[in-house]
Amino acid sequence: MSAPQAIEAAAEARRDASITFLRELIALQPKGEAEVQAHVADALRGLGCVVDSLRYAPTEVPMRHEFAAAAAMDKEERASIIARLQGSGGGRSLIFFAHPDGEPITGLERWKHDPFAGEIEAGRLYGWGVSDDLSGVAIMVEALQALKEAGLRPAGDVLVTSTPSKRHARGVAAALHHGYGADAAVYVHPAESGQGMQEVKAICSGQLYF
Repeated sequence: MSAPQAIEAAAEARRDASITFLRELIALQPKGEAEVQAHVADALRGLGCVVDSLRYAPTEVPMRHEFAAAAAMDKEERASIIARLQGSGGGRSLIFFAHPDGEPITGLERWKHDPFAGEIEAGRLYGWGVSDDLSGVAIMVEALQALKEAGLRPAGDVLVTSTPSKRHARGVAAALHHGYGADAAVYVHPAESGQGMQEVKAICSGQLYF
């Protein structure tokens, strides 16, 4: 069995466990971002990662190109969870980003499903923050779990980062300013095309300008 086949088989075998982990993140949403991040950190430590909690004030994170007014940002200190899975050596590194913070919890009376139960209907899982972006956070953790269960370790380091402040990119920027980087990056977020995680967009330096 090839490495990709082994990873796919491990991921398929963990389907129910992966859904359970995502549901756990959904259920923690009413308790706040810190509870979600603590659960993510515990899961990553259990996979043998070195985990750091990077605290930052969104308004104090410098940006190369500013695109948000300070008045629009939350002044509350936030924490990014940054985990490193040490590679076997000699390979290029990869960093994954996803954000744990969703929209403010309002309008619950309009929901057909329990917003915090992760109910499945017609092949879709419903829950607060699932597509923006708890599914991305869960996928990062479960990807490392699939690697472990397939008995594989990448040659290069793999970094998994759960970074808040989604609208203003402060969580990502804070991590980069503190020296967390890699040879390539993957932003794990469902596509707005409606294809969810089935759509992959490849972007290189210089292709986009903000």
